[in-house]
Amino acid sequence: MAQTEVRVDFSRREGALRPIWRSIGYDEINWTYTPRGRALYDTLGRVFGGPLAVRNHNAFTSGNGLSAPAWGSTNLYHELHDGRMALDWRWADQIYDVFVEHGCEPIVELGFMPRDLSREPSADARFGAGHDAGREPYEGGAWKHPPKDCGRWRELCRAFVAHLVDRYGGARVLRWRFEVWNEPDIPSYWKGTVEEYCALYDAARAGVKEALPRAQVGGPATTARGTEFLRQVLARIDRPEFASFHTKGAHYAPRRHYNPFLEVPKDSPSLGRMLDDVRRNVAAIRDRFPDVPILVDECDPAVGTIYGVFDNPNFIVCNTTYYPTMLCALADEMLRLGEVELFTTWAFYFEGKRWFEGNRTLVTNENVELPVLDGFRMLERLGDHRVHAQAEGAGVLAGDRAAIVYRHVDAWWKDATVHIDLCCESAGRAMRFWRLGNSHARWLEQGSPQSPSAAQVEELRVASGLKLEGIVPTDGGRLVHRLELPLHDAVLCEVVP
Repeated sequence: MAQTEVRVDFSRREGALRPIWRSIGYDEINWTYTPRGRALYDTLGRVFGGPLAVRNHNAFTSGNGLSAPAWGSTNLYHELHDGRMALDWRWADQIYDVFVEHGCEPIVELGFMPRDLSREPSADARFGAGHDAGREPYEGGAWKHPPKDCGRWRELCRAFVAHLVDRYGGARVLRWRFEVWNEPDIPSYWKGTVEEYCALYDAARAGVKEALPRAQVGGPATTARGTEFLRQVLARIDRPEFASFHTKGAHYAPRRHYNPFLEVPKDSPSLGRMLDDVRRNVAAIRDRFPDVPILVDECDPAVGTIYGVFDNPNFIVCNTTYYPTMLCALADEMLRLGEVELFTTWAFYFEGKRWFEGNRTLVTNENVELPVLDGFRMLERLGDHRVHAQAEGAGVLAGDRAAIVYRHVDAWWKDATVHIDLCCESAGRAMRFWRLGNSHARWLEQGSPQSPSAAQVEELRVASGLKLEGIVPTDGGRLVHRLELPLHDAVLCEVVP
């Protein structure tokens, strides 16, 4: 077995340790207030030690207020027969009430285009030739189009923010961010030009600022490959309160593999590709605005949150301890870069899925926790300041209260364990050692039941959550301790004051 060394000096502070990982996102905005959604927010309140940023698609999307994978709606905006605007708050209020109850600070994505405001007319739903039951013309793409009236779009943004201020108070809403649209550089989300996006942005900003003059407004939330679109937008707009873009570690092809008799080539996320995306897009922002806060508000292993292991086996990374070690590696690299204020993990939960479907979620069925939540737990225990740390053959992210020693490589199928000699200075009177929980591994040991018994579900709950491996006394604050650490695993080494 290979051997390596990690050194941490808890007395040598190297600057503030900003909790840049405190951000999640999801499409299915209506699952915020379901019983499972509320229960998950209760869990997140216990995981995170400070306000959680939450970003959602579909804050303006028309629909029946019922989410499905990659879909949701508030059905907020409507026009009366005389053309006047009418706003229905019944879904939006439930969503933002949950955020406020749990102390969240939303990144409110202003989109998508309401049915009555889209310049692309939508026929009424009906049965007949060429009409699929359940997927109506508006849902087929009219929500991607620019508004038929930018003045009315501005008024919608003004009325929306004014309502939030009336309901929750201006002081609270000033801590929120308002982001204009999502990924306007690709036709999957925007059927207009750069110029039309900039008009949309300017009108949205004017409306938001009319309701709350010091509100934080930004964007454009472009894809990793949309750097040129990002540059063009930033060249046309005034200084925003923040700038944003996205990165994904993999674009599996095929994303959905239908034939189970043919082998799917192994593929993996690429941490290096993600960091290249971040550096390139950060540089584009800094060329225009040297000091605006930067959000990477989708930052994930692979494209396609609705896809799982039954679509492509490579999505297994979402079920396993690969996901939390990648999360730790991202946090480590982003902190070293020093330019990113927040990066967002696009994951929440899904209804109507099988156990350990492999979607990018925080929990599987019955809100049994996936290992990624333990990655957040480890990050939250690091402390307020970075401290000096050195590692060979492993990663280490060290704060003044704890250090995470992790081993992450891109290829999820690789497996190797090393001996790590951990050498710590100023480590208090003792150190506690915690391992990642792994409900998925326990499920495999159970035989992968798709209808687990109540006793089996309880076993899965017990298998999740950080596991205390031991408490080791120090010698006057100094500790030398041997760890065995497999690939795609992490140990939290916590100082006992």
